[in-house]
Amino acid sequence: MTAEDPAALVLCLIPRHMRETVDALRALVREAVPDVNEKPQPRTKTFNYDHNGALLAISGYQSWASIGFIRGDQLTDESGLLEGTGAGMRHARFARGGPIAAEGIIALVRQAAELNERLGPPKGRSRGWGGGR
Repeated sequence: MTAEDPAALVLCLIPRHMRETVDALRALVREAVPDVNEKPQPRTKTFNYDHNGALLAISGYQSWASIGFIRGDQLTDESGLLEGTGAGMRHARFARGGPIAAEGIIALVRQAAELNERLGPPKGRSRGWGGGR
């Protein structure tokens, strides 16, 4: 692990037993939108993704991994994966070793990318993660 590999650094900061789940979610995001831009963030222990603006984030915690969608409140969640009631974000949680609803995640990621393409970057996130910085 070196400073030149921020993805490896983020993985090292995530609890060891959750790394496989986080990597599985990362692979599903890349499968859904191959040209997505992954931005590992060691400070927050997350993988942020841009596609015409901020799209989603993946995090690993002690008991679960989470994938959070910036425009989650605008997604049609036919698989029933999303949780949350905030003014925008929605997330799905996956326990260590538990099943990951791959088809549902891929559908949500593609839908989120299509929203960003159609509507432009989410408000306050014009340059992707980090807003106007």
